Amino acid sequence: KQVKISFCLNLLCDKLTMFNSTYILLRGNVTMQITVNGENREYSTGTSLSELLKSIDIDERYVAVELNRKIVPRTQFNEKLLAENDTLEIVTFVGGG
Repeated sequence: KQVKISFCLNLLCDKLTMFNSTYILLRGNVTMQITVNGENREYSTGTSLSELLKSIDIDERYVAVELNRKIVPRTQFNEKLLAENDTLEIVTFVGGG
C-alpha cells in the first residue's frame, strides 16, 4: 500500500504542477525578465520568440537569434516560449555595398 499511496501522491503533484503552469500561461498578466542584446526587458509569461521579435519590429526572415548561447532555428521561432532570465542576442542582416 505504501507504493500505491506514493504513486498517487506523485501523480497528484504532477497534475498540480501541470495545472499551475497552465494557469500561469493562461493568465497572461504575469511578467518575466529577459535580457535582449544586453538590455533587460519585461514580457508576459508565455511570450514566444516570434511574438518578441514582432513586438520590437524585427522581420524574422532577416535575423539570427541566440537564446542562452544556442542558435534557435527560424523554424522554431513560433513554438519557442521564452522563460524568466533568458538571454537573447539578436543579429539582423544588412545588405549594401
